[in-house]
Amino acid sequence: MMTSENATAPSTAPASDNKTVLPAPNAISEALLTENLKTLRVLHQLLMVVSAAILVFALRVDMSRDYRAALDELRAMQDLNFTGWTSFVRDRYKNYENQNDEFVRNIVKLAGLPLQGNPSLNEPVFGDEVRAGTPLQLDAFVKANQKIGVLKLIGDKRVPAEQLKHSMATRNSHPVVEGMWLSGFQGGYGQQMMDWRNPPMVPATTVSFSIADVPQTVPNQPVFALVSFKLISEEGHFGLEWLKKDTFGQRLIDARTGEFMPHLKLFWEKVNGLTPEAATVFLEEQLEATTRGTVSFFGIPIETRLAISASPVVCFSILLFLCLHIRHVRLMAGSIESAVNFPFAPLFKGALGALLVTYATVLVLPTFAIGELLARFGDWAQWSTRVGVVFAVMTTVTGVWATVEIHRLRTRLFHPTVE
Repeated sequence: MMTSENATAPSTAPASDNKTVLPAPNAISEALLTENLKTLRVLHQLLMVVSAAILVFALRVDMSRDYRAALDELRAMQDLNFTGWTSFVRDRYKNYENQNDEFVRNIVKLAGLPLQGNPSLNEPVFGDEVRAGTPLQLDAFVKANQKIGVLKLIGDKRVPAEQLKHSMATRNSHPVVEGMWLSGFQGGYGQQMMDWRNPPMVPATTVSFSIADVPQTVPNQPVFALVSFKLISEEGHFGLEWLKKDTFGQRLIDARTGEFMPHLKLFWEKVNGLTPEAATVFLEEQLEATTRGTVSFFGIPIETRLAISASPVVCFSILLFLCLHIRHVRLMAGSIESAVNFPFAPLFKGALGALLVTYATVLVLPTFAIGELLARFGDWAQWSTRVGVVFAVMTTVTGVWATVEIHRLRTRLFHPTVE
């Protein structure tokens, strides 16, 4: 009968000379080696998947800058003072206005009346109306040709001078002209711009004079004189020229290409018919959704801000486990030569290909993915970025260590005498 000692004794193999051969004390089972190599392969694959996911997330099209630039253009549009269009046209025809003022002053002098100060006509300028309730309307205005112009008073000054002199015959002998303006234009006078869709049809108008009697003996009523004029006009892209000179308008034009509202045009179909206020709300919502983008770790969505710190931590942890397991296998006692047949890329026999895979997937890919993520989305003022930078450095160092351990493991496998 077999005893318990015989049942639990380790198996032996008979030798050719009928002697029993015991197993080597440092032998490692094939199953244990395979299990360790499987762990290495899983960690390596996991590292590649996580690094690739981080890189894809980091290299995705970042629309946040475009949204912010478009919002800046909308704010500039809201701050734009459209009375500046009138000022632009008036400044363009300043010489004509000065000539008209001088023309009427000469009429007053020919009538033998004194002037109080240097009164001006402040005659209206003419131009196409700016309709800018939406970005589309302002864009249409800028793209179109604008027709602008001004009046130029002409004719014999003696005729209106006689009219003025006759009107003053019943006034006090010491009247003073203290003001003058053009009348007869629909919409008033002064700084107001007249629309070309309703230009004056008759080339004649009246000049009104404000008279101050010294001393005043009769009610101070204005007097009139009839003058002739002609229209001085031109067409061109004056709307764009006006915006280039305006403080806020300059922010609507690309200084390099000259394109109008270039960043807003990226979202044109969705915002061109909205008011600036409604378009601002829409783009701010899109910006918020973009900045709260997510990266998926094992199917779990993580926001951008958290991903900046979590990604380096995850990569570092995987690399650390990979490095420790490589070192564990390398230091295992006994023969591990059978590992060269295991399907694990860094241990393939081809030295060049294996090394390229090792450097690319263990060192370069994690480092580049994390660096790109921090460069594109990081903000040093936030704690998440600072944490991410610390673990990014640790990931790089651990990647170098893991690469060295792989080299040493390959040396043991393929050059045991060197080890």
